[in-house]
Amino acid sequence: MNDRSSYPSVHAHRVIFIDLARALAVVLMIAGHTSSALLADNYRAGRWFDVWMFQRGLTSALFLLLAGFAFSIATTRHWSQHLRLSGTVVKRLRRFALFVILGYGLHFPVLRFSELAATTQAQWQSFVAVDVLQLIGVTLIALQLLVLVARTRRVFMVAAFAAAVALIAASPATWQTNWTMLMPLPLAAYFSPATGSLFPLFPWAAYVFVGAGAGLLYARWGAAHL
Repeated sequence: MNDRSSYPSVHAHRVIFIDLARALAVVLMIAGHTSSALLADNYRAGRWFDVWMFQRGLTSALFLLLAGFAFSIATTRHWSQHLRLSGTVVKRLRRFALFVILGYGLHFPVLRFSELAATTQAQWQSFVAVDVLQLIGVTLIALQLLVLVARTRRVFMVAAFAAAVALIAASPATWQTNWTMLMPLPLAAYFSPATGSLFPLFPWAAYVFVGAGAGLLYARWGAAHL
């Protein structure tokens, strides 16, 4: 069956609900950070505070799911162009790498490069800690490379879901490992929150992979029937 005929609506229309979900995630993110900054200490306990904290956690999960979902939708539209290391793929990889650079830039420990020699251990650890931008950038690069390896949409979808399960299953053992004894701190920060990372690959990258697999499911069935 021809690939284009298998995914008709995805090629013809913009998937508006992705934009709406992104807008909702932005609103929830701003509301969460604003409330956290203004909330008095005597309200930071109890059942409603726990519910609020749980809702704040959903914002991160939503952003990551949408990143993977949007990746698959955009890739499906021009699947054949992503099966070799072409200019299109290189340009995309550079864009994803920019997310990683921006993530580190937001945590740059000093005002001038000349002051890096005087960086303390605490400043250095804060700088290399993995935040959401580094996580999204690295995981999207992995997804782009997975397309090159998988070749077909079906294999890519199965591999994305399998990777998500593997990341979740491996997280307990990964978090218990002292990665700083095995590799440099900037790399170890991607494996465990013990290094100060807020969004290590285990298990947070699983959300992006689930989103990518769900995007392929939508492109194959949902785009035509939902």
